[in-house]
Amino acid sequence: MLHRDPSSSLGTTAQTRRLLLFDIDGTLIHSGGAGVHALILAFKERFGIDDDLQNIEIAGMTDSGIVLSILSKYKIPATNENVSGF
Repeated sequence: MLHRDPSSSLGTTAQTRRLLLFDIDGTLIHSGGAGVHALILAFKERFGIDDDLQNIEIAGMTDSGIVLSILSKYKIPATNENVSGF
């Protein structure tokens, strides 16, 4: 999203860019484990399996990468429905 900066002294329009980041693995902020907790709840709700995800690599992984690792651990097919439903 671009915004004009009226305080620009250059006589031209300066623009500011904003970037929205999602930090599920805590590399940018410390959320107290909220992202992992959400994954645990979603997995239990979707597949009925209670797992603390302690042996799943989460740091630096994309959401889809995390989901694929969890599905693989339990030998659940990585269908579009299973991945997107997670």
